[in-house]
Amino acid sequence: MFGYKGRWESDNHVTLTLFMHLPVDMSIYICTGYTDLRKSIDGLSGIIEDDYGLNPLAKALYCFAGRKTDRIKILFYDGNGYFLLLRRLNDGHHIWPRAKGEMWKLTRAGFYKMLSGEKLNPDTDTLTIIKHL
Repeated sequence: MFGYKGRWESDNHVTLTLFMHLPVDMSIYICTGYTDLRKSIDGLSGIIEDDYGLNPLAKALYCFAGRKTDRIKILFYDGNGYFLLLRRLNDGHHIWPRAKGEMWKLTRAGFYKMLSGEKLNPDTDTLTIIKHL
């Protein structure tokens, strides 16, 4: 991190550890297809609410990817304010579902697979699939 090219950047375990202590009742969603990652908190929360009828203030992580899947944005609200995280991979890309107009509610295992760069299986890694309104 911060220009250091060593174990920190190459060890995906660090990334997974950041998300290991999520509350048990926290939902995890990914917006499939392409999202304009120039959007910030207001634009992404608008997609969550207007396009899918979900509450951006709920106890949930909402994940988005653009055309280049080397980066994803994760939006969540902690009860006091929003966090917007950007994850950019130095090498490679996330394997992102490209079905347009769907929001997948992931299992924790599915979320960890996505962060690890593994392909998601909608039959085993998702709890529900929400269609665009």
